[in-house]
Amino acid sequence: MIDLAWDAPGPGVWELETTHASRPWSLFVQDLYVDAFARGFQQGTARYGLMLSHIQPAFVHGYFYMPAPSEHLQVHRPHPSRFCGRSPACIRRSALA
Repeated sequence: MIDLAWDAPGPGVWELETTHASRPWSLFVQDLYVDAFARGFQQGTARYGLMLSHIQPAFVHGYFYMPAPSEHLQVHRPHPSRFCGRSPACIRRSALA
């Protein structure tokens, strides 16, 4: 019998994604999906002005995990100068949000 370690893929809380992925994924698809998912999510959030950059999924023994929403994400919209400084990209993104 093989003992598998079910360690979290990173710091914080992770959620097993069972709605769209109820079975383990092949290694081939895992390698393609992680970077493509994060890149696509990042492009979408930038386009629509969300202050969240991206979500970086991970796999443990073929099962798909997503990081849980963090408590540090702000629910209210603060003034851009509080978090953007003089970054033009951040100010543009804030204006879209």
